[in-house]
Amino acid sequence: MQPADVVLNTGEFHFTHEPIRISTVLGSCVALTAWHPYRRIGGLCHYLLPVGPAPDGMNRSPRGMYALGAAGLFEDAFRSAGTHVGEYVIKMFGGGNMFPQQLGERVCEFVCAPDAPPTACRDVACKNVTQGREIFESRGFAIQVEDVGGVGSRQLIFDVATGDVWVRRGRFTPNTVPQ
Repeated sequence: MQPADVVLNTGEFHFTHEPIRISTVLGSCVALTAWHPYRRIGGLCHYLLPVGPAPDGMNRSPRGMYALGAAGLFEDAFRSAGTHVGEYVIKMFGGGNMFPQQLGERVCEFVCAPDAPPTACRDVACKNVTQGREIFESRGFAIQVEDVGGVGSRQLIFDVATGDVWVRRGRFTPNTVPQ
């Protein structure tokens, strides 16, 4: 497999018309890919949390740091390309439990509502998936494929030319780091 042409870090977003590969590594963060099967264009976002601090002019975080901002970045890219969200194949990845010794290997069985108090949803990975899913779906993003939850990290490579996404999973075990 060829290496990626663009590597994204947390909070970054990349949308392109070029037939390239975009990669990222996720822990409890979540990535979304959007691919237009006819135009063969698309992008990837890597968000840290579903929502961030209220905009007050002092927030210096990249817009893509939060699912809400990443959704806006995608919408801007779709508009610029003369397309709309319903034309894209949307896939969601990540939200891995990075601290299984603290939270166990349980599946996220509850919905962390966006307005839930912080104490109601302490599982950051679960919150990233459930709240992120709600944010994107409320804006018309129909998530067609998911590889979310579980334990450990994921490395993704998104091929914009084909829409394929390769996922390599890592796993935490005591006294080790993700693979």
